[in-house]
Amino acid sequence: MRLNHAGLLGVAALLGLGAAVAFPAQAEPISAAFDGHYQGSGELLTYLSQGDCKKVPDQYTVRIAKGDIRGGAKNGDRISGFVTKNGFFTGTYRFADGTKSTIQGRVGEGAVVGSVIKRETCAYMLTMNKM
Repeated sequence: MRLNHAGLLGVAALLGLGAAVAFPAQAEPISAAFDGHYQGSGELLTYLSQGDCKKVPDQYTVRIAKGDIRGGAKNGDRISGFVTKNGFFTGTYRFADGTKSTIQGRVGEGAVVGSVIKRETCAYMLTMNKM
């Protein structure tokens, strides 16, 4: 397959767009617009998971202050990260057993935080409502 100059520019544009969609939180400033306390639950997405995946805790509590996210669950799982002005968030999810995974998601309309966590071959969804 041969690509001309216009074709290479198109490929570069698609790659740039893909990076902006895949890493939206890294391209925007941190924002305090979504500050507050959030509480919710998690679930194992069995249709996306393989192998022996552990259930996630039933209850999470998270505080967002000046765009900084901190919180976790009673079992010792911890969440830390940041929120951008458009409500995208990214950070680290630390499982109680010490393993870490990237967490990304969205805060929408100041009411709900949703996210997917992937640990090896296990996929999880967290949903939290503003208290």
